[in-house]
Amino acid sequence: MTRNDSTYWLWFELLWREYFYWYALKHGANLFRRDGVQRKRHQATFYGHRFKAWCEGNTEYPLVNAAMNQLRETGYISNRARQIVASCLVNELELDWRYGAAWFEQQLIDYDVASNYGNWQYLAGVGADPRGGRHFNLEKQARQFDPCGTFVDQWEGESDQPVGNHTVDAADWPL
Repeated sequence: MTRNDSTYWLWFELLWREYFYWYALKHGANLFRRDGVQRKRHQATFYGHRFKAWCEGNTEYPLVNAAMNQLRETGYISNRARQIVASCLVNELELDWRYGAAWFEQQLIDYDVASNYGNWQYLAGVGADPRGGRHFNLEKQARQFDPCGTFVDQWEGESDQPVGNHTVDAADWPL
């Protein structure tokens, strides 16, 4: 067998899948709880227009939009893109991670319940990672992984939404 970066990452991702299989067996129903396996208090908000914009690839974040468009059209996005869009849903849009997990369940052709919910808990900071949630800097991710904007262009990630389209007032009315 040839060993290189590609074979290493394939092996690494297979180990994660195996880990989450055993993780789900150990934690059972806690895999689906808002506060996760850590039982760590976590926000459980739902702003319909934010969630809709995320699902439709119509947020103010072109890289997120491109990944969500790719997911809707193909049923697949890379592991990195899954982490980026999950971080956006949880951190920028301030939505309950379970909505994202449920959306992925409907969309992914390679869906696996343990990997999906385990990874969403991990990103939301209520899962296996003792350091808390993961907050990706979306601009840095775009510069690092799509410096020329090729992916964003290919998957039509530019939005006509103004910056701050997910901001609402106290009555949940868009500002």
